Amino acid sequence: MDASIQHVYREGNSTADLLSKLGMKYKGNGAVNHRTCRTLIQLLVADGHNIPNIRYGSN
Repeated sequence: MDASIQHVYREGNSTADLLSKLGMKYKGNGAVNHRTCRTLIQLLVADGHNIPNIRYGSN
């Protein structure tokens, strides 16, 4: 059995980045209403269709 582990920074995963920001903003019990969070829905759909999200760094 072969295994591979690869680290991806939070900024490289838009969905994880958004969930992290929401968690810090609301500091709730970890629940997010996925039906009303339009940005989360868009990111999940794009991820499901393998559409890359390109982030540009600021200078």
